[in-house]
Amino acid sequence: MRRSGGHAPEGGVFLEESGGGGGELVEAISTLVSSCPPAPVSCGGAAERHFTLNASTTVNFTGSTHVHAYMSHRFQNDHLGSELTLRAEARQFSGYIVLIGSIPTATTFDP
Repeated sequence: MRRSGGHAPEGGVFLEESGGGGGELVEAISTLVSSCPPAPVSCGGAAERHFTLNASTTVNFTGSTHVHAYMSHRFQNDHLGSELTLRAEARQFSGYIVLIGSIPTATTFDP
C-alpha cells in the first residue's frame, strides 16, 4: 500500500495459507489482480461509491479498484487441513481501512 509511485510503501495486505497441522509454515499465496484507476464521471466512471454502516449512516469513498482472485485446487488424496488468513500491516503513523465484500452496482459496495 502506498500513496503513489513516488512514495515508500506504508503497509501491506497479505493472504496466507497454512498447512493446518500446528507447526507448519505459513506461505503467502499468489493471486490474480485486476486494477482500475478512478475514472472521471465524464468518461463513464462513478465519482463516488458508498456503503451503509447502519440505517442512518452511509460512507462515501473514491479511489482505485483492485479485484483479487485466488483458485485453490487439490487432488483427491490431499487433506483439506489448510486454512487461509488475511493479514494487514501498517507502518508507524500510517493507517488504512480494509473492506471485504462485493460490488453489486457501479456505485455500491456491499460489505
